[in-house]
Amino acid sequence: MLGQLDRSSDHRLEWLSVHDVYEVDAHRRPRSLSVRQVVRASGDDVDRVVAVHRAEAATDPPPALGELRYCRRGRARHEAGFVAFEIFFDRVLSRGDTAVVEYEIEFPGDRPIAQFYDRRFRHPVRDYLAVVRFDRRTLPARCYRYDRAGVDVPRHRTAELWVGSSGGVHIMRSGMTGGIIGLEWEWE
Repeated sequence: MLGQLDRSSDHRLEWLSVHDVYEVDAHRRPRSLSVRQVVRASGDDVDRVVAVHRAEAATDPPPALGELRYCRRGRARHEAGFVAFEIFFDRVLSRGDTAVVEYEIEFPGDRPIAQFYDRRFRHPVRDYLAVVRFDRRTLPARCYRYDRAGVDVPRHRTAELWVGSSGGVHIMRSGMTGGIIGLEWEWE
């Protein structure tokens, strides 16, 4: 799937920050994911980034790309619950230039109940913030932060997190160099 998209800019980008906001509806199903990325070009003629997102299970329908800001959509591919798409910057970047990319992913309504959200890091990221917002009518009983060295390694809970009266919980990490960081929750 990724081989069908142009990832030639990947090695000429530095990820300064990634902010995810994952929303869970009153039926405990994923509603949407909003992503903001700030990148800096480490070379010239950089015009795009490729984003990859997955469903909770390979049999789930792929998420759909919604609204984009400060960028435009390129080609998209989906396979086995994954979706990958090219995002073109508003302008071609030269070395040292930065770009902001914002996009939303919309999840089909027939998805399974959400039990976790995580991000896999293919590239180092200076600052990562993940916010999970639950519908205030349906809050989880408990929520945890976890780390994983890779997809074949079990989750390792590192902290229990408090879901506030706003219905949100977050994690923040600086200096991500690889692996997976996420949040998981128990409904009962």
